Amino acid sequence: MDGLHVAFQGFVGGIPELRYTPGGKATLAFSVAATDTKAMAKGEAPTWIRCTCWEVRAEELQDTIKKGVEVYVEGKLTVSHWQDKASGENRAGLNCSCWTVQLLGAIGKKAPQRPTPAAIGRPVMPARADAREPVAAGAAGRPEPWPGAAG
Repeated sequence: MDGLHVAFQGFVGGIPELRYTPGGKATLAFSVAATDTKAMAKGEAPTWIRCTCWEVRAEELQDTIKKGVEVYVEGKLTVSHWQDKASGENRAGLNCSCWTVQLLGAIGKKAPQRPTPAAIGRPVMPARADAREPVAAGAAGRPEPWPGAAG
């Protein structure tokens, strides 16, 4: 097994770049700034990971992944080594060949809240599969019957 299987989240930096291999396979390359909360609180620099999606997934994501978008990524992590042409220094970078990329957007307290089924007048799921009455109590304190159920 070459590479390490990883999962991380972070923010896309720069503009994603869609290219095609000589064989016609689509590749979407973008960088993700992945930093844990404690490191951010200390003011540490993020860890940049160069991500690449392939084929159909690359074409699907080309219009939705933009600079600044928060993403969750799973894939195979590898390290590349090179020598900087300008300074002659040895350099290293992290690369991820992605099989999962999910847009996160607003999460937690910032996420829009969905109304509960009871709030929009729909019956609540029963406690058991064979139960005929919902769990939520009616105005009289008794469970309300399912719509259309024989009383």
